[in-house]
Amino acid sequence: MNTSGYRSPPEEAPQLDNEHILRHRPKVQVQPLKEEKLEIGGGDTVLVVDDDLMFLEIVIFMLRRLGFTVLEAKDGVEAVEVFKQHPESIRCVLCDMIIPRMNGWETLDALRRPVPGIPVILSSGSAQAEVFAGDDPELPQVLSG
Repeated sequence: MNTSGYRSPPEEAPQLDNEHILRHRPKVQVQPLKEEKLEIGGGDTVLVVDDDLMFLEIVIFMLRRLGFTVLEAKDGVEAVEVFKQHPESIRCVLCDMIIPRMNGWETLDALRRPVPGIPVILSSGSAQAEVFAGDDPELPQVLSG
C-alpha cells in the first residue's frame, strides 16, 4: 500500500518513447499563420531613436508590421545625421528622452530647426519630473525592461 499520497503507476503501463508518441499522434491539419501587415503606415517613414537595442528592435518590428518604413538611430547625433539624409521622407520621429550624446530635448530642437513642423514623439522609461518639464508632451515607454 502506498501511503505517500501519490498513486503509483500500474505495472502494465506502456513505456512511451518519442517513436511511440509520433506513431500514435492524432491526425490534425495545422495551418501556418499568415504574416499579415496592417497597412496603417502606408509606407510612410518613421525615424526611431533609442539606445536600448532590444526596445529599438521591438518598436521597429511593430512599426514595419503596421506598414511603416523605419529608419533608426542609437543616439541624438546619429538621429540628426539620419534626418539630414532623409528630410523629405521622414514623416515622424519617435525619440527616447535619455539617449547618448544629445538628450531628447536637444535632439528635438536640432530636428525642428530645418523642419519646424516635424511631428516628434518623445518617450521615456523614467518617471522623474525633470524629464517631463517641457512644452511638448511625452509618451512613457511601456516596453522597458
